[in-house]
Amino acid sequence: AQHAASLTAQLMAFGRKQTPVAQALPLDAVLADFERLVRPSAPPHVKLVLDVEKGLSVWADAAQLQQVLTNLVTNAFQAMQAPGVVLL
Repeated sequence: AQHAASLTAQLMAFGRKQTPVAQALPLDAVLADFERLVRPSAPPHVKLVLDVEKGLSVWADAAQLQQVLTNLVTNAFQAMQAPGVVLL
């Protein structure tokens, strides 16, 4: 449900050019949620590893951060022909 809500917010922001709302986001929680969403689309020869210190936060718009992470990791997946690791 949270993923659906996030996608809906992203689509609405894109369609209306909504102003991003930055807030303090716990980086470990953001990456954990992101990992759950992107892991099913990871190619079998690519390992996705999270390595972030607990307690760190980032000042960002949640939907935009999700989009940036998705783009970066998708590009990494597509660029890797041989087995490898994507480290976040």
